[in-house]
Amino acid sequence: MPSRATRPSAEADRRQSIRAWTCYAAIGYVAVTVTVVGLTLDQLAQLVGVRGGVELRQIFLGRGVGAVVGTLVSGWMLDRFPVKRVVTLFSVSSALFLAAVPAARTVPALVCLFFAVGLSGSALVVCATTSACWAFPGASVGPVMSAAAASFGVSSALLPLLLRPFAASLRAQYTLSSGCAIPALLLLALSTAPTRPPRLSALPRGVVEAGGLEGGPGRPPPAGAAAELGCAPHGGSGGCCRCRRSTALTLSAGVVQVLLQGGLSSLMGWIVSFGRMHWDEADSASALISALQGASTVGCVAAAHFQKRCDLLVLLPAQLAVATAGMLAAIALTSSGSAGFVAIGWYGFFAGPTVAYCSSLLNTHVRLTGFRMGVVSVGINVGANLVPWGVGCLMSAFGPLALVLSICAANTLLVVALGGAAAWTCLARRREPAGGVEPLLGAKEAHRGCD
Repeated sequence: MPSRATRPSAEADRRQSIRAWTCYAAIGYVAVTVTVVGLTLDQLAQLVGVRGGVELRQIFLGRGVGAVVGTLVSGWMLDRFPVKRVVTLFSVSSALFLAAVPAARTVPALVCLFFAVGLSGSALVVCATTSACWAFPGASVGPVMSAAAASFGVSSALLPLLLRPFAASLRAQYTLSSGCAIPALLLLALSTAPTRPPRLSALPRGVVEAGGLEGGPGRPPPAGAAAELGCAPHGGSGGCCRCRRSTALTLSAGVVQVLLQGGLSSLMGWIVSFGRMHWDEADSASALISALQGASTVGCVAAAHFQKRCDLLVLLPAQLAVATAGMLAAIALTSSGSAGFVAIGWYGFFAGPTVAYCSSLLNTHVRLTGFRMGVVSVGINVGANLVPWGVGCLMSAFGPLALVLSICAANTLLVVALGGAAAWTCLARRREPAGGVEPLLGAKEAHRGCD
């Protein structure tokens, strides 16, 4: 009897483990597609006949537009088609487009290819993160998201070392990078797709009012589900109010992700050019990416252990403030390359996990459909692609220090906004009666209807 009870549990754990590793492999591959651009920017500039990497910032614009399209398209597809087929489609297409980059000979052709790379890569991120949120409900997705961010960092840190022997051949670098999609495809073949949450329109009214939406078909509704879902238990208008609040939270998370991901991606995309412009240490400039992503990986691994014990709404602005202050101080004190390594490592350690914090917060309080996750991922991909383009324009006009100053300015705005939200939430919790639900979501208003 114990052995029979143990087998299903062990099998379920194995399925969950494979799902998690599939997510890690997919995110790691997307990290490769992003990092290889920063490593080869000067070579791409020579390929299409422009002066330098900063003059090639249009590819970030093309990749950013593709990323926005990819997030929305993939979110729509995830709600309608089998998950594994969608992931396979975008994994294979991303690898093919990435391998074709060295064939471009003009700037428009390169921009078009990076539009396709951005579309398929961002779609793959949406597929991986949405599948993880479906497979690991609520706050349990936090460690998975942190580990996925660590996978991003490990891949980005190791790629410069992997490509160093092939630095003279642009085609070899992009061919090897596209081959990094193979582990994700192999794990995808072994994994089983998570259960897609049902839509509100597909559920009987009684199930929605009982809070059965979050549990899914055949699963009992969790405690306090009606409050968490914003469904008025007696047919009131609280569900409408909660739906609007969930939409507002989703859009707010997208805006926050623009700035969080934009800072990290701007550093990763321009840090090599920054090192060569600001310091006379061209040989060690490419190692700055390894310093940034290596420190980010360590920070994400540490965050996976302690984020369950901390209030993420308080931890997020505090950690971001420490990261920004450390980098600004190190850059201001001296202009040497060693200070740059300290600054980049400091920033990566503290700021690296913040993107995962934001996703964990949202998954705790909002039912993430594929399309809703796509909307959030628009913010991530706008930050990952369009923000580096804007920062490149600033660097071209005002010099290399514009990279550091623009990131610090954006982070300061985030710290003020998130710190205010954390203070408001702490005050609301003190007024909430024992056993109440999260005031950040407007629980009291959800029960008495929209104002």
